[in-house]
Amino acid sequence: MNNFVMENNQFIYMDASGKKVVLDCRDCLQNKSRVPFYGEDGIPTIPSILLNLVKKYNDMYEGTKEHIMGFYYALLSALVTAEHIKGAEPKNVLELGCEKGILSYHLASILGKLHPQSLLYCISNTIGNESGNQWLDYISQVEELPKIAFAAVDYEDFHLRDEHFDITIINECEQMEQTKKIIEEAIRVTKPNGKLICLAKYQPFLESVFKLMLPENEEYFFGEEIKILVGKNRKKKQKNN
Repeated sequence: MNNFVMENNQFIYMDASGKKVVLDCRDCLQNKSRVPFYGEDGIPTIPSILLNLVKKYNDMYEGTKEHIMGFYYALLSALVTAEHIKGAEPKNVLELGCEKGILSYHLASILGKLHPQSLLYCISNTIGNESGNQWLDYISQVEELPKIAFAAVDYEDFHLRDEHFDITIINECEQMEQTKKIIEEAIRVTKPNGKLICLAKYQPFLESVFKLMLPENEEYFFGEEIKILVGKNRKKKQKNN
């Protein structure tokens, strides 16, 4: 059974092949952020931020079907945090497919705690009460917000700046039909050596195209059809004329 746990100040993903340390909070030298790994009681630390998110998620969804996805969002939070703490500067994060708002809540909570000048840019191709878009409901619950932007545009044609985002997340979204074009756009707006994360929940075609376009990737499985794929943008930085 695949799982994600914290042991000895390490956030660890476990599957049939063994253990993988996603975030090592024992190695203080790797943490360049403004939030420490260790601290006195009452002082926010990286582990306490992530564990509080897990607790809030479990409290919100106890007794519902969403409850079983708690460790899925916990792993995503740790992956984003591990990338964020590589530097002290604010980070720009793009989420494509934010209708449910659950992931947006986790991302905003992390970015706001680690650096309030970080940017979370969320894109949805639907908006309004009739669409079922719950984004604002969740974002309004974040205690310390980073900079927030929301745009209702097509996923394959959102006209954002080249090489602007440190992390781009393609959130599992049923309306994503032009898969190759969406991933091309995600690569275009991500900085060289930036991370691209794909959440493929019952979407084998999205998973296959992501792997084809970003062959150097890591996979995290939750059952046969729920996967997180993490790739690095290997394109070279554009030169200014």
